[in-house]
Amino acid sequence: MYKFYKQAEINLRLGLFGVNSEKKRVLTAIGNFCICSIAVGMVIEIIVIYPIQHGDYRPGIDNLLVLLIGGILIAMPTVLSVTMAIGSHCLSLQ
Repeated sequence: MYKFYKQAEINLRLGLFGVNSEKKRVLTAIGNFCICSIAVGMVIEIIVIYPIQHGDYRPGIDNLLVLLIGGILIAMPTVLSVTMAIGSHCLSLQ
């Protein structure tokens, strides 16, 4: 029972000092950067493939899907590693 109360006290302290809001702000900033980078890359690819190279519809869509899926797979470990780093920092402060 003591362990439960101790954990509740730690959660209350972390909530009062705004660690969760700081973590949320950092993760939101990193996620927004990743999404914006993927979107900019897709817009550049659309501009290069269709108006400049006069590419076909199907290969252009394939290239965009590869860019989108690859970008998500690159962004996920970044967000997860930052989440683990912030979590380990919070645990070290306890």
